Amino acid sequence: MPWGSPTSTACTTSPVAFGRGATNTVARPIGRSNSADAWLAAGPIRSGSSSLVPDDLRSLLAGRSIRVAVSECLLGRSVRWNGEHNGDAWPRQRLEKVFTLVGICPEVGIGMGVPRHPIQLVGEASAPRVVAVNDPNLDYTDRLNGYASEVAGMLDDVHGYIFADRSPSCGLAGVKVFAEDGSFERVGRGVYAAAVRAGYPDLPAVDAETLDDERVLLDFVLSVLTSYGVVDRAAGLRDLVRGSLNP
Repeated sequence: MPWGSPTSTACTTSPVAFGRGATNTVARPIGRSNSADAWLAAGPIRSGSSSLVPDDLRSLLAGRSIRVAVSECLLGRSVRWNGEHNGDAWPRQRLEKVFTLVGICPEVGIGMGVPRHPIQLVGEASAPRVVAVNDPNLDYTDRLNGYASEVAGMLDDVHGYIFADRSPSCGLAGVKVFAEDGSFERVGRGVYAAAVRAGYPDLPAVDAETLDDERVLLDFVLSVLTSYGVVDRAAGLRDLVRGSLNP
């Protein structure tokens, strides 16, 4: 089927750089159905306007035009510090039916490479530093904060963010923060994730591990659709979204 065919729903990927040394890829849709264009152009769906609610959300969003940022290791790409990935640890395939998932790895983005030194949070939980586990003189805090600013232009075009849970860079909550004596508490937030949340406080965001909870998954999808501007958080849409996410 030719590129740009209005009935094609396949996707390809192409490398897109976000900052220094980034190797991110973005799913690029091949066409979009005319019915999806018409519905997306119609504006928000209001509660009580049942005639405007589509019968099959998945088909109406077949063009995958709604972009959601994701920690790149969650997409099955081997960019973790040890050369592995977390692509099987969350319901990725279900969300790929609805959204275009945009991979971002801040560590790779600042040029740390793969494999690399493992990192950890140290100091005060309210303002931790990110350092190499085996060499605390290797401090990456400022570079990770700076990378959040570098990708700000791209984040203006996404409508949700799925972070790698418990990561010193990307975890939203429960990240280990180490004291000088080696003890730790799971009270931190990844430095890059904190910077993104500070810059985009209204952007729907979750840790990947929480999406195993069906209620969290549905709430996140509805929040992203609301952020995109095509639906309200109407209770009647939950079944519609659930049906689109299921196999």
